[in-house]
Amino acid sequence: GRLHYDDEALDRLARRFFKIPGLKSEQAEIVGRLLRGESVVGVMPTGYGKSLVYQLYSILVPGLTIVISPLRSLIRDQLFCLSCLGIRCVEAIFSADEKDEKIRSSLDNVDARTTRLLYVAPERLRILRFLGEFEEFCRKVRINLIAVDEAHCISEWGHDFRPSYLQIVRFRRWIERAQGGEEMPVV
Repeated sequence: GRLHYDDEALDRLARRFFKIPGLKSEQAEIVGRLLRGESVVGVMPTGYGKSLVYQLYSILVPGLTIVISPLRSLIRDQLFCLSCLGIRCVEAIFSADEKDEKIRSSLDNVDARTTRLLYVAPERLRILRFLGEFEEFCRKVRINLIAVDEAHCISEWGHDFRPSYLQIVRFRRWIERAQGGEEMPVV
């Protein structure tokens, strides 16, 4: 079954975990839809709290949220900010500029029992060895959401900004098949 929280409960949890004055109605709506298993496109102004949506979801729902993010500095900032809030169930695997030998070790460092958010550079979705390792990893943890962060970069800079974004649909279907075929929401 899907989880349900009313707006007041979502607001209380967001204030508790993220030390914010309150959850915006748009954020609550998106989190609510994700909790019902719906995919959502969240278009909000810069600094409006889009990232908080999938971060809150990852705390509320058992399993793992995969965040596909193209900007290493943004990932580092989010890891730092979450750590400052006491949220340490977060890992990141950066882009394909690392040698193949490091690909396995980077996934091996992710504890499937405790990690709730895993940031992945889109280029990882094109590395067959990583996908093979990820398939093994999927047997240890339930993946319940793919969040595409900074998706506006595609519309602003065109599809050749990061061609790896074209692999997200295939990656989602591949995870769904590995986990028994249940459709997984995307935000």
